[in-house]
Amino acid sequence: MESEFLTLEIKLKMREQYSEWAKQNNVEELVSNGKKKFVRFQEGAKIYSMGLHTFQGLAREAGAVYKIRQIALVNTEIFEEFLENFRENF
Repeated sequence: MESEFLTLEIKLKMREQYSEWAKQNNVEELVSNGKKKFVRFQEGAKIYSMGLHTFQGLAREAGAVYKIRQIALVNTEIFEEFLENFRENF
């Protein structure tokens, strides 16, 4: 009986970990398809391949941060528009 419980517990933990992994890896696709307009700081840092503090600073500088209670969301459309100001012409 105890081994059945452990097996069930392991399966539940694996399902939870897979769900979290799938959620994280799908964010970039949702943003690029225009289905997710707002991201959290950690998601945005991953999507734009930069450090967390760099992303936070640029998002604030862009005026793309929305504070809702204890959650900070970044508007990806505003952020991407702001990033275009840094494009180098060769």
